[in-house]
Amino acid sequence: MVRNKPFTFMKKLLFSFVPILCTLTSYAQKENFGIVNYTAPAGFHLIRHENVLTYYKEDKNTGAYCNIFIYQLVPGQGDPKSDFDNAWNNQVQKPFKFTASPAMQPEADLKGWKFLFGNAKYNDNGIATLALLICFSGENKMQSVCILANSDSFKSDIENFIGSADVSRSPSSTASGQNSTSG
Repeated sequence: MVRNKPFTFMKKLLFSFVPILCTLTSYAQKENFGIVNYTAPAGFHLIRHENVLTYYKEDKNTGAYCNIFIYQLVPGQGDPKSDFDNAWNNQVQKPFKFTASPAMQPEADLKGWKFLFGNAKYNDNGIATLALLICFSGENKMQSVCILANSDSFKSDIENFIGSADVSRSPSSTASGQNSTSG
């Protein structure tokens, strides 16, 4: 029985460090672009451009893919619905050449930013593909996130990414003329 004590101690020590390690790992993966904070999706590759970040993952054997586009904060159209419609038209429909209208979720609020979420299915080279768009609006600005996936195998990646998304500040700090130290 005495031999088990070192093992028990090591086991307890290991289990006490696992939550700390997980916290540090998740903290290290937290990213931001514009006002959007998020956890980078595991196993995805990143392409950085001045006005968009693209995370992508592909299974070359099956042709399955998932792309996450995070667009920069830009001047808005004046209201959340107009911002969403503009982003849907210019960041989803035109580049990916389809005309489906999005199924919309009700407008919501996150730290003072209004956001709309919509999705539609379309055919990409004969394969059913899902397009999701989240558009944040505030202080006459907008920022959007577009997700395209042609396989259910990316469902948890998409859910985890959306679940991690947040905004870094409220729009009132800049809209009222005060300086903002974040975002």
